[in-house]
Amino acid sequence: MSKTSGRHPRHFFYRRPSRVVPNALVALVLLVAGGLVSWAAIARLSTGTWQEPVGSWVTALRSLRWQDTAVLWAAGALALIGVVLLLCVLVPGRRHNQLVTPALADGAEETLTLGALSAYVESALQQVDGVHQASARSRAGAVRASVRTPLRDRDALGKQATAAAQAAVDRLPLGRRTKVSVTVDVEGESA
Repeated sequence: MSKTSGRHPRHFFYRRPSRVVPNALVALVLLVAGGLVSWAAIARLSTGTWQEPVGSWVTALRSLRWQDTAVLWAAGALALIGVVLLLCVLVPGRRHNQLVTPALADGAEETLTLGALSAYVESALQQVDGVHQASARSRAGAVRASVRTPLRDRDALGKQATAAAQAAVDRLPLGRRTKVSVTVDVEGESA
């Protein structure tokens, strides 16, 4: 018996969120820095001197030493930014997939996106008599659904809707038990 028996195996086919914000910030900073350096270099090559304010910056930078406070603060800030960007790369985001079948002998596995699971539950809820509108949100191991109805008997419809949603989820060969909760809102009633 292997050491991993009884535990979930590690799955690699989980789609994680893209790192759009850190990528966009780094790209923007590099674009601005590259544009400024290009402008300064072209101005230097065309006139033979540094244009202002670059000329005063070059003079100020030449007077700095490695042990100066400004250099140490700038190095610390750049190191902190680097650590934050590394954490953005290394720390995984929330999963967007739910395992459908356990890993097969050849390592293949099937997954279902949480959005698809939500749409599947919404479809099952739409088929319940009395449901006018349904919406669902899924997380790993849980589905929360909400239905709207013109009927006044909220309790009976809630039981029917919960049973229908749980039956729909139970028909899927998910790798873990998924709990379903359904709330019922009666149309025309204020919250």
